[in-house]
Amino acid sequence: MRVPRVLCEGPGDASRGDAVAIPGDKVRHLREVLRLRDGAPLEITDGAGATAAATLVPGGAELCGEWVAVPRPSPVHLHPCLSKGRKLDFVVEKATELGVEEITPVISARTERRWDAEAVARRLARWRSISRAALEQSHGAWLPRIGVPVDFADLVGRERGLVLDPSGGAAEWGSDLAMRLLVGPEGGFSAGERAEAEERGWGLGGLGPTVLRTETAAVVGVALAAFGHAEWIRAGRDGQD
Repeated sequence: MRVPRVLCEGPGDASRGDAVAIPGDKVRHLREVLRLRDGAPLEITDGAGATAAATLVPGGAELCGEWVAVPRPSPVHLHPCLSKGRKLDFVVEKATELGVEEITPVISARTERRWDAEAVARRLARWRSISRAALEQSHGAWLPRIGVPVDFADLVGRERGLVLDPSGGAAEWGSDLAMRLLVGPEGGFSAGERAEAEERGWGLGGLGPTVLRTETAAVVGVALAAFGHAEWIRAGRDGQD
């Protein structure tokens, strides 16, 4: 079995063999589902680019190796429009696995509904929980920031990036614009939104000859942007050294 990776609550000091806290639900999973016992090997990450070897102990985990810095796999900032159902859950999970830096949802003209503060808080808690689990599952070391949903106009007015839209031509995935991706909701962006984004300096790029679902477009876009900047190529080579 592959050594489990755990996102810890406190970094501790590996040089002193410090114990670090592990969330209670994760302890139960390690002991009751994976049936690990005290002394079992673990990998710990602080979610901010550092990992260390550890062992399971009654108080959580005890560090037994130096912290190792892990390069961020993808500096992509992803802005998916709010979608129906749990489609955004899928986007958060896969974008975390791919190593994005930030996920901030967007409210556009065709967003299904406007959420009140309570609904936003519930979703944020859910997305952050999904992201933590995805980071551990994928053995990542960088937990993405997940922001409160923002309005379309506010985002395109203060940032620059690439709008993923079927009407766009071939995107330049190695460009700086491709490091910030804006993905439309079901039905896509309105003509007015596309025009506004282009006027503000955003690029417009498509994802091939077919129309992808919003959740598919987000994942494909992140993968292409990361590959376009050779992040995966370098990471693969580093791992073979």
